[in-house]
Order: sequence, then structure tokens, then C-alpha cells
Amino acid sequence: MEMSSESNTKRKSSSGGGWCWRRFRSLVCGSESKPSARLPLAAPERRPEDREIVAHQRATSADRAAELSRKRYGGGFVGYLEVVDAQRTALGEKRELVQARSARLLATVQLVQALGGGWEVPLPESEVSREYVPTEP
Repeated sequence: MEMSSESNTKRKSSSGGGWCWRRFRSLVCGSESKPSARLPLAAPERRPEDREIVAHQRATSADRAAELSRKRYGGGFVGYLEVVDAQRTALGEKRELVQARSARLLATVQLVQALGGGWEVPLPESEVSREYVPTEP
């Protein structure tokens, strides 16, 4: 009886389940010969809004870590190198946040322009009345 159940299990795995698993691994791991057939890796930060949210969380965490390292240094538990390293990390995360925010704002502007929108900045009266006349040398 056990012999037949083992053979049934082997037959099932070799017929359908194994093929599905091999196909899944080839798509996800990229061993497929066609690059277009591979599935993209999970990217939680695909949209600019998501990237900005993640960058904000990282910057906040890095700021907390820098503050903790300053307190630990004040208490004499760590050297100043740890404080400087935590501040460097915090500044890097803040730079990433600014870049993510810039990317989001740029994407918004590009969307408005792609939809046919635009804007005009009204010039002050003094600028409108003056005309640029090039002078010859």
C-alpha cells in the first residue's frame, strides 16, 4: 500500500508539480533564455509617491539613530566616530528624500504637460512694458 502511494506521489510531482516549480524558478530567477519572459522583481518603490514615503521613513529613522548616538556620546558610552557616522547616514537619507520628492514633483509636472496643461507666470507691469532691445557693439 505504501509503495503505491509513494509511486503516485512521484508520478504527480514529475508530471505537473515539478514542471510548475521549474517554470516558476526559471521565470523568477532569470534562467529563462528570453529576457522578456522573466518576471520583474518585486519593487515596493515603483511609484514616486511610494519612493518618497520610504525615503521619509528612512530619514526619520536615521535622524532618531543620530540623536541616540549623540545621547550615548554625551553619556560616555561611545566614541565620537559613531556620532559622526550616524550623522553621515542621516544626511545621506535626507538627500535621498529630497531626490525622491524632486522625482515626484517632476513626474507631476510631466503628467500635467502630457495632458496638455501648462501655466503662465504673470510678469509684473514693469517687466511687461519694457522690451528687450539688443545693443550693437
